[in-house]
Amino acid sequence: RMMPSSGIPFLNQITKGSDDLTKSTLADIRMSGFGVTPEIRLHPGLKGYGRGFYLGVFYRNSSYKAENLMVTYDNAGKEETINLTGNLNTNTFGIIIGKQWILGKHFVLDWIIFGAQYGRAKGTFDGYSTLAMDPGTQQEVRNTLSDLGIPFVDEEITVDTHNAQLKLSGPWAGLRSGLSIGFCF
Repeated sequence: RMMPSSGIPFLNQITKGSDDLTKSTLADIRMSGFGVTPEIRLHPGLKGYGRGFYLGVFYRNSSYKAENLMVTYDNAGKEETINLTGNLNTNTFGIIIGKQWILGKHFVLDWIIFGAQYGRAKGTFDGYSTLAMDPGTQQEVRNTLSDLGIPFVDEEITVDTHNAQLKLSGPWAGLRSGLSIGFCF
């Protein structure tokens, strides 16, 4: 699976109940991603392999790149911004229910009716300020990153004179469904 650079999917659901700062900060983020999902399917019907309903289990390893996590802070009365970029990696396991149809000799229609996955995510996001930050400004940047309030996630925030780093780890869940056409050989 490949995801071209875009905004955060389902942003309105993720930020529901969040403050305006969190919503505006997350709205600017651009993400891209890549994932691999091996799966095993069991076709319990009498129609044979590749026909009818199936149950499946899968593992998904995904990597996401995020850009434009803009942190705005006050530095001696002047508004400054640090642009954080980084990667988030996920590992999940899940189940799917679907149905397949053989179309002619060489094509198959596959409908993943429903799938659910759960696992862990871990990421690091780094930013650099060209202006030196005094201890008070460093604390303001820490507070701004802490105020993002991403639910269910453990955060580790490090800020020094020129750098800001946000490390995240926590649960990762998702749903799957889809319709695809395949070539049989």
